[in-house]
Amino acid sequence: LQQATPAPPGTLETTLRLIRHHWRLVAAVDAGGHRIDALFARPEAPLQLDFNASLVSVGNACNVLSAHHTVEADSLTIDAFASSMRACPEPALAALDGAIAHRLQGRLAMQLDAGTPPRLVLVNAAGDTLTFAGLPTAAARFDGSPPSPSAGASGAAGRQP
Repeated sequence: LQQATPAPPGTLETTLRLIRHHWRLVAAVDAGGHRIDALFARPEAPLQLDFNASLVSVGNACNVLSAHHTVEADSLTIDAFASSMRACPEPALAALDGAIAHRLQGRLAMQLDAGTPPRLVLVNAAGDTLTFAGLPTAAARFDGSPPSPSAGASGAAGRQP
């Protein structure tokens, strides 16, 4: 049996931070500093990245896109996206799938800032910079444990200090 290569320092921590948030697109500029309007076809529902240990999915596009990813200390590599094949009635929405898949493919420089909200900044080889704000997932909000039965209808955690 071949032993697995240990993950580089910081990789597991970075992956866990990615997994524990929904990442909503808040800014996108090209190498010249111009806003990438094609990525904002649905201002009421910004593009959202969600991660698990090996996949990233893109939500709020026309279709759901997903791809395998690899996290390194300062970079994120994303393989080619697979997509559902729903027809998109609006041309801008139809173009959104390709626009985001094109910009999030390959090796991306990655910066993950722990502010409030946390920020994920990805820069592709063409110099496009995409900035995402993190919203905690339910698991992150409840420390990975489900709310207690005493939480009642409000859904509050109901934990004692």
